[in-house]
Amino acid sequence: MEPVTLEEAPQKRPNFLLVLCILTFVSTGLGIFTPIFQMIRGTRPAADLQRDVDALMMAAEKMRDAGMSSLAHVYEQLAEMTIEINAHAMLAGLISFVIILMGAAAAIMMLKGKKIGFHLYIGYSLLQLISTYFFVSAENVPLLIPIIGAIISGVFILMYSRNLHWMNK
Repeated sequence: MEPVTLEEAPQKRPNFLLVLCILTFVSTGLGIFTPIFQMIRGTRPAADLQRDVDALMMAAEKMRDAGMSSLAHVYEQLAEMTIEINAHAMLAGLISFVIILMGAAAAIMMLKGKKIGFHLYIGYSLLQLISTYFFVSAENVPLLIPIIGAIISGVFILMYSRNLHWMNK
């Protein structure tokens, strides 16, 4: 008589995980175009850059005239941020490209049931949050940008963590 063994059937991938991965693929898929174009274009010509900076400064002036000095300050920061990122266009584009690929790879790993993908996703989220500071001084980054980024990243990390039980090593 042979011993009876119960083989555990592999669990079906949670639909929620599939939805999250699709959202990540859409986000990284669309987000990959910006650094690609940034690297192809390189540093923008001074006249082109100045036109954008002038538009931001004009918007800041209108906000200040309307009594919205906090929003005016945000526009001024965006103008400075534009100048600083342009000065490092190629390297900023390359780093952003690699970070986005890291996010897509993390989603693929999680979709395949690999828990390491979740940890990679956390790294991707943190790098995405701080990468702007590699090229832009902190006083020129509007506080709203990292706050919104941290909230969105935190929500996605929390939602992905709900699927850790399905993932193995």
